[in-house]
Amino acid sequence: MKEHQRLDWDPSVDGVSQLKTWGNGKGQYLGRVYLRTKKGAELDVGKDTDGQDTFETKVNSGILLGAFGGSGDKIDRLGFLFLKSSIDKITLEDVVFKETPEELNKRMEGLETVIVDYADHTNANSNSTEIFTFTKSETKAASKKFSQSATHTFGWSNAIELSGKILDLGASSTTTLKYDYSHTSSEESSEDHSVALTYTVATNLAPGQRVFCRATAMSGTYKGEYTATAS
Repeated sequence: MKEHQRLDWDPSVDGVSQLKTWGNGKGQYLGRVYLRTKKGAELDVGKDTDGQDTFETKVNSGILLGAFGGSGDKIDRLGFLFLKSSIDKITLEDVVFKETPEELNKRMEGLETVIVDYADHTNANSNSTEIFTFTKSETKAASKKFSQSATHTFGWSNAIELSGKILDLGASSTTTLKYDYSHTSSEESSEDHSVALTYTVATNLAPGQRVFCRATAMSGTYKGEYTATAS
């Protein structure tokens, strides 16, 4: 029998199916622990308990919440806490973000300037002025998505619902973007749409004159931290 052993499992995809303990045979302290997950992983550590009374813990849902006990030189007692029933629904409410929209707007957090198009043109006509027009309309996909994962805390998160404010990013004018608050009541909030980027500028070029043009837009990704109340 092993004296030391460790067992790790992912509570989002596995749970405890059986848990048994034994004393040391003299009523003094813990003698052995056996744990088996639903996927068959096992932990079996302690002394030989052949012929001793077995104390089996009712694992209920299989979701281990914690353990309790006491010890001196050895483990005197040990107990485990399991969620009584499986999770039907988890609601996250009162969402509070670490950073406010005002703070993000000041720093333009998560946003950067990207080049959409570029042109380098020279008026090759040696006798007349030329009007060079830098123009184009290009369609880009834009998406906003809010999601959360609580699998490693609660397990089986297919029933998680969210209710409260989320950070939203939108256009405040034709040239700037801003963060604001939006509301959601679903497990995952997402919005996908197409954005038409249209630009045009006309420049008079004297014979032999050269012009450099560049069209830019704001793009980026931001991942924020938040706290919420789970019920």
